[in-house]
Amino acid sequence: MKKLKYILALLAVPVAALSQEIEVEKVGETQLSSLAPNTASVVFVSNLGDLSIKVVKGTEQPQRRQAADGKGYEYEFVVDVSSRSERPYTICRTGGVFTVRHTAKELRGGYRKTYRVVELADTLMRIEAQQIDDGKALYPAGDKMLACVEIATTIDELRVETGWPVSEKPDDNGTRVISVIVDVSRLKAMKKEMAAMEQGDSDNGTLKEQWQKYSTLTLRGAGIKPLTLSCADIAVKQKRRYAVVALTETFEDLLAHARSLRDAIPQHIDNGHYDATRIAYDKAIEHRDAPPAELESLRAERNAVAELRKLIWLMWRAGELADKNGREQGEQSEGVYKNLLAQYNITCKLIKEHPEIQGITAVRDAAHDRLMKHPMSKTVKRETVTYQRQIISGKVVKGNSFYLTIPGLRVYSVYTSGKIKNSDYKKEIGKIKPDGTFKIVLPEPTNYIYIEGEKVSRRIDANTGNMGTLVLEN
Repeated sequence: MKKLKYILALLAVPVAALSQEIEVEKVGETQLSSLAPNTASVVFVSNLGDLSIKVVKGTEQPQRRQAADGKGYEYEFVVDVSSRSERPYTICRTGGVFTVRHTAKELRGGYRKTYRVVELADTLMRIEAQQIDDGKALYPAGDKMLACVEIATTIDELRVETGWPVSEKPDDNGTRVISVIVDVSRLKAMKKEMAAMEQGDSDNGTLKEQWQKYSTLTLRGAGIKPLTLSCADIAVKQKRRYAVVALTETFEDLLAHARSLRDAIPQHIDNGHYDATRIAYDKAIEHRDAPPAELESLRAERNAVAELRKLIWLMWRAGELADKNGREQGEQSEGVYKNLLAQYNITCKLIKEHPEIQGITAVRDAAHDRLMKHPMSKTVKRETVTYQRQIISGKVVKGNSFYLTIPGLRVYSVYTSGKIKNSDYKKEIGKIKPDGTFKIVLPEPTNYIYIEGEKVSRRIDANTGNMGTLVLEN
């Protein structure tokens, strides 16, 4: 029986509860004479009697009853399908950790569709498929319209489920090499059928199942959390290679890696470093052991990196467009001027807000030099601005209710006074030293600061210097 997997939404609950996750699988469909022609029944069967199942954007309420065999419970929704043939639901245990969203599709009047809801211990091995080629490798298939997806792994339990032929051979070093041969001509024909069906506003469940079977590869096995790869866009004679490994990183290791990348930002103006930092934060935040109490501050760190990455990307993109306009339209074209001016302005913003990042000045100077040679830049002047930066300092100690460790706590500049929400974060401006002291050079005028772990911000003004000893409270 094919299982339908869904993305889980992590709720803010105590760490001790992070142990279970929900899975939904389709059981089948039966016709019932007791149902009206435009009415369908959706039933979720489970051995869990404390499920909370709600319809999204609807008013239907479930009827909960013990299953006929006495070995579980049924949650039944009776829905009107005269106007739409699907219903999305959210499912979780009452007071539980994970919520799954499931859509009951292709509902028909007079029919009951049944799904089974199970709860799995969160001890499954997580796997990751890392593409290890550039997408240009060839599969020597002669004149045939074939392609290949190759899986290399050392995980003995791993198997590949797909509609295509699967073969396996050991590599010289003992690695399992699993090959899936895809008939691209057949795949394209199915894709056209799917497109024609959708344009014709028709519904063919068999065709959808066949497309799912042949356009994807599902990696699974005993004790392994399934992972799905798509081969829907593979080209003739293309050979895609993946290395499948078990994810064994701890939350602490992932977070340490993310913060080491963040701390190295002053030495980088390449897009790749910022992408890697953002992705590292995402992995730490999404880890099953991420403490809920820390998620808000971790997302603030991640978002600060993402905002900075956007500026770095825009800086380089403006330069690329200026070069492209120069090649296609000439160095004196308006496109060159506009993009160089954009690059110059972005670099000035970066220098003002992030003076610690090395290399931005050189990019600014190069853009300025080209601007000065452009015929449209007669009114552009280079200005040297000196900023007098405010320095705040002090020492922090724990209050009776403060539970975080002092060294390494982050200090943020924020927009508002009083209780702090995630949307109030502005950016990180410093950290508490191992001895509990801090000395921060403010990057710009700031009215409020927020020390990680506290609930409210602290007011400062232009004359604030040494803040003395601050007692931290949660």
